[in-house]
Amino acid sequence: MTKWVPFVYGFALGGWVIIAHWMVPNLIRDAYDGESHPLLNGLIEGQAYNPVELYLERWRSYFHCSLLIGTCIIPAFYVSFSKGTGKFLREQVGECGAESIAVTRILVFAILLLNVCWESVPSIAEIPESVRVKMGLMSLLHRFPGWDAIYDHQSVLLRDGL
Repeated sequence: MTKWVPFVYGFALGGWVIIAHWMVPNLIRDAYDGESHPLLNGLIEGQAYNPVELYLERWRSYFHCSLLIGTCIIPAFYVSFSKGTGKFLREQVGECGAESIAVTRILVFAILLLNVCWESVPSIAEIPESVRVKMGLMSLLHRFPGWDAIYDHQSVLLRDGL
């Protein structure tokens, strides 16, 4: 029975991609225009202040993060725990093999990548100068000539501006 789990999971993930990438943006547009189900129409209340692109961008960010979780983190946990929890803990706490290190590295990298994908990079340009603190890695980046220009032009940080 466990040999079917990856196929079922792949089918479910493919269904999620189809629904989330092609169907949900149309639902968001319809709800924004008030042409959808009253429950969905009530979820979007800022039509006077926010353009529909803001809601679509938020959905794309959520979709990309969920796709990252679905393709990296959940399969890594499945591989880790498919051996049984007790055996897995004995292996992880005891000797550490190449497979254990690889799974740990994949999980750590996926979590870091998820955090980067979650952030709205263009919003860096909106940080007030009084709040900006150049410390740690950022202090090293600010030593590069022209690095401070990222705070001046939000369009530089947008995908379309690159």
